[in-house]
Amino acid sequence: MNAIIPAPDQLAIPGPFWLFQVLLVFTFLLHVLTMNALLGGSIIAVVSYFRGKVDKNHQKLAKTIYSYLPTVIATAVSFGVAPLLFVQLIYGQFFYTSSIILGGIWLSVVLFIIFAYYSSYFMKFNHEKKINIAKYVSFSAPILFLIVASIFANNLSILEKPLKWYDLYFKSIESGENPMFHDTIIYLRLTHVLLGAIALTGIWIFLIGYFNRNKDENWSVWAKSYGLKIFLFSTLLNIVAGTLYLMAQPREIMLLFMGKNITLSILFILSLIITGFLLYITYRRKNEKFQKKEMIIITSVFSLLLLFMLIIRHQVRAAYLKDYFKLEALKFESQDGMMALFFIFFLIGTAVVAYIIKTAVFYKQKTENKKKN
Repeated sequence: MNAIIPAPDQLAIPGPFWLFQVLLVFTFLLHVLTMNALLGGSIIAVVSYFRGKVDKNHQKLAKTIYSYLPTVIATAVSFGVAPLLFVQLIYGQFFYTSSIILGGIWLSVVLFIIFAYYSSYFMKFNHEKKINIAKYVSFSAPILFLIVASIFANNLSILEKPLKWYDLYFKSIESGENPMFHDTIIYLRLTHVLLGAIALTGIWIFLIGYFNRNKDENWSVWAKSYGLKIFLFSTLLNIVAGTLYLMAQPREIMLLFMGKNITLSILFILSLIITGFLLYITYRRKNEKFQKKEMIIITSVFSLLLLFMLIIRHQVRAAYLKDYFKLEALKFESQDGMMALFFIFFLIGTAVVAYIIKTAVFYKQKTENKKKN
């Protein structure tokens, strides 16, 4: 093992390795669903905020997104804790090193999220008021979330490349060189993530329109159509970005998708098939009414696509670290009581977050009904 890589934590992992890999992917899926909604939602909200000055449909969409955004941020942060802990548990010596290399930049994530949170609250209560500062504050949340996304992308990229640690660390100390964007591939990675977030937001807007079909049918039809158009065009762009991202990978990584690794190749092909299916159905039906069954199919298939993409991402990380990460170097000690407590509190926490979301949604609906009456 390279001497610059710290030794694994001597504390034993309290369960089988495969279990924590599954938990990492599953909890990260929950985080991605909410995190992408807040990143893409904050961007779409700005667009609708300005277009809403002349278009009532966009005005209502901006109001709807801003009303949900603070809750989505809180949910994304809550769901982000578990996968972050699992990354530290499995790849601790890599993650801590990459975080130290970023230093103050990594620690600033908390401040950026806090400021983005407050700016979202400001827009929630002031987007309809004629306050000049609102048009400037509206840009702060998407910009801050993009900065946070870029910091995480850089951290995870550094994590996967131990051979670059020495140069990145000492260059930042000796010459003050910023370790951010040390590799041009990170720009492609961020573009891929950003377009994926916008596509997921398109599905979110589609669902908002669907669940508002009995309140405002005309707006519901518009929202469903607009959401699917967002998904359609952002996904088409993401196919290009994803292809470039794949081609920019080292040759040994790229070949994994082309038969060298059967699991990755199958998942990659299935992901392409699912993407093609979603593009076909959204293009053919973007201006038509959807039944409940079709809505469930679209959201379920899209969630399956996200799951496949996350498994692929996890396998690619493992491929990057295969020469440095040795499973036998980790200590395992079954702690059934500890694991049982974890699952109990995880389920309780998930239920509490679901209750908070449900309460927020119903409170919003109740408030709107009171205003109408």
